[in-house]
Amino acid sequence: MSHRAPGHPRRVAAILFAAIWLPLLAAGCVWLAPTAVPEPQPPATLRPLPPATPSLPATPTRRAPTPTPTAPPAEATPSVNPTSAAAQERTPPPTADPLAALEDGVTLTFWHPLDPEGAAGKALDALLAEFEQIHPEVRVEATAYGSESLLHREILLGVAEGRWPDLALAAPSAVADYVRRGVVEPLDPYLRDPSLAPSQAAWGDLFDGVRQGGRFPPEGGGRYLWPYAQHAVGLWYNLDLLRAAGYTRPPATWEEFEAMSRAVAEHTEAEGYGYVPTGRLAAAWLVSGGEALLTGDWRRAALAEAGGTEALALVARLAAGGAARPYTTAAEALADFAQGRVALLSGSTGDLQELRRAIGAAGNGIDAWGQVPLPRRAGSEAATALSYGDGLCILRSDETRQLAGWLLIRFLTDPRQAAQWARMGYLPLSASAGGLLADHFARSPVARQQFLEIAPYTLPEPGMQAWPEVEDYLLEALLASTSGVAGPEEALAKAAALADQALSH
Repeated sequence: MSHRAPGHPRRVAAILFAAIWLPLLAAGCVWLAPTAVPEPQPPATLRPLPPATPSLPATPTRRAPTPTPTAPPAEATPSVNPTSAAAQERTPPPTADPLAALEDGVTLTFWHPLDPEGAAGKALDALLAEFEQIHPEVRVEATAYGSESLLHREILLGVAEGRWPDLALAAPSAVADYVRRGVVEPLDPYLRDPSLAPSQAAWGDLFDGVRQGGRFPPEGGGRYLWPYAQHAVGLWYNLDLLRAAGYTRPPATWEEFEAMSRAVAEHTEAEGYGYVPTGRLAAAWLVSGGEALLTGDWRRAALAEAGGTEALALVARLAAGGAARPYTTAAEALADFAQGRVALLSGSTGDLQELRRAIGAAGNGIDAWGQVPLPRRAGSEAATALSYGDGLCILRSDETRQLAGWLLIRFLTDPRQAAQWARMGYLPLSASAGGLLADHFARSPVARQQFLEIAPYTLPEPGMQAWPEVEDYLLEALLASTSGVAGPEEALAKAAALADQALSH
């Protein structure tokens, strides 16, 4: 597998992978050593952990070689959009052995937004090298761009020049753009083909919210993306501060959340609730109220429903009463939480490792903390957490490279590899993957809590090109409500009207 990073070409030979990787596996090494900062077992009542199978050692890292532009595919931008019904029904080549098409060898170009020197970038690099060991007929040329924005720019440039990659790990809103340009292949034919479909543990065992991701209703409802690098918006809590205010567990409902935030502000020197105002956070609060963000066909916004209005009103009341504090950056908010200055803090599941380090560095003895979903609206059966993140998609090339791309997706999302990936701070997306993380959860009870209480109850952000713009309108509504410039109902009605305009384009 060659991994490229702009401007510094390097190649790691397969023999180096074998020399480093296989002995480490044999020794049973674990990729991430336990941190020196202990995490408490979360006090919330947890659902039983899915039956665990013995945990596999995490994939050892290897230094990622650096990218140069990948070779262009043989096909130029197609004039026919593959999102048509005929394209969605198209199946892989009808051969007795579908993999026979790979016998002569194929080079697969794979672009992704990860930092090649970061833990996740090295983890992906190691998984790609393992894939090449299993499929020696496929050579993967991986290009790491270091950010979603740079990756998106390069893919758009590649589409204009007819040289896009064979496979990409990209944001759903970006993939929606590529789908509309006619350069993304649907995954449905591969999922339906008995000879190519993933295992039941890999596909059928995915949590419901994950299975909802990757579909694009405006493009016929086809599945063009497999959610992979996923996080969710949750609520960090400091149980020490909640106990000082008279509570023994984190809030489960909006009513409990408001009462606890006010009690902490009244009886301690800490902030009750902290948050970084973003459109994503506003969307997460709407989702926690049981509201859909868009209509079923994604043609209209559903932001101004009763649950959304009540959610913003809740945050606005806390801000007006001095029980909530907005932060400028996530780093500032996490630092205050680590110092014991805020009891409840909205934040990403992906912040766990950073927060754990910050608590250790603070040295102020926070003994009991964890993360749960944002509280639910009264009457809701269960909490719902807004999930987001990148997914894997196959871009249009020839049938051989498309088949090789599907084999790589199938490999990366198999429970064993998915469990190794989750060790990098991503949510496990199935019970099967979580069942292989017993050793990881033993070291990190909060990661186990995220898996049990958040991962199974997620709802994905709409994967559409206009969604980032819609989030801007939601941010405006949140800021207007919490500052008193407009009431929540008025603010959300304005956001919905602007979102409808964006969705109509």
